[in-house]
Amino acid sequence: MDSKVVAFDPGFQFTKGYSEQGKYICLARVVEAPPTRQPHEGVNILEIEGKKYQVGDGLKNAKPDLNHDKTFSMKTKVEMMNYLHQICDGERGSFTIITGTPLSKSETAAGLDHALIDYLSTGSEYKEVIRNNVTKDIRIDHVYAMPQAFITYFGLPAEERARYKANGTTVLIWDLGGHTFDVAEFVGGVIQKDPETKLFTRNSGIIPMLEKFRKKLDYRYPTIDFPSSEQLRKIFEEKKFNNSHGVEDVTDLVDEVAREHVRELIQDMSLVFNPQTADENLLCGGGFVTLAPYIQEVFPNAKLIHDAQFTNVKSMYTVAVDKLMYARLMVNPENPSMLVFKNVQE
Repeated sequence: MDSKVVAFDPGFQFTKGYSEQGKYICLARVVEAPPTRQPHEGVNILEIEGKKYQVGDGLKNAKPDLNHDKTFSMKTKVEMMNYLHQICDGERGSFTIITGTPLSKSETAAGLDHALIDYLSTGSEYKEVIRNNVTKDIRIDHVYAMPQAFITYFGLPAEERARYKANGTTVLIWDLGGHTFDVAEFVGGVIQKDPETKLFTRNSGIIPMLEKFRKKLDYRYPTIDFPSSEQLRKIFEEKKFNNSHGVEDVTDLVDEVAREHVRELIQDMSLVFNPQTADENLLCGGGFVTLAPYIQEVFPNAKLIHDAQFTNVKSMYTVAVDKLMYARLMVNPENPSMLVFKNVQE
């Protein structure tokens, strides 16, 4: 049985992935359920390792509105198994999982960078997974990580990369996630720095920015509760919200918080890179779906990559299933969970 490649990227708001069936959104509301809980009213039940979990179904709901605070816990594995169960043809299936470094790197200080990759594996054994009373045996053959901002370059159209190479173009890829900020620099198709460059800035990611926004909202509207990250993000992007008195315009707060956050990101980034002299500044990741207009105030040439929330995961999948690309990949001898290019020059 061939091992099917699935790219998998738990992130802010919802889990993202890509397989031969295309992109999916796996809702992040994973709650351990009592043994007597049964599926009802769109609620799906996943049984794994002797426990039941209530899970979201991203294959049927394209616009989730559930609170997702990513954790490094059983929830991530349950999300993955929930999806693999759905795409598994027949009663059993084996898979190779390609994931991104932000899945582990934000916990590097806690020594969990390799542990989580190992945790997602089934140890090359089949594990029984029951979803809504349907049993399938799932095996994870391998779990590999790819540096995301770096790999996104190789997910760009081949004609674009050829043009960058021919013209000696300097390209910076910015990747802003929930708690991570990664940048990769290419000149003429050649990587210029460590592909895993991690920028631990003062306020990495969009979640710290939203928390700062929450504090300003709480100060201005002390009687209103703003509970979820999704609600905050929606208010932030629309610059308004409805309450019992009508529509509240918070454009001034949004602009203040966004510009301060962008200014700090650029200041910290400029210690390592030179975005002001780059020919192309390409923005990806869910964070820049929200913040791109503020980046473009500073760098008008900055471009938000199409389908930016899925750019990384699609790139990981594209590289992993492309025979020519895959032939250039190798396991990093210093980190067996990391896939790297044998020669990163195009």
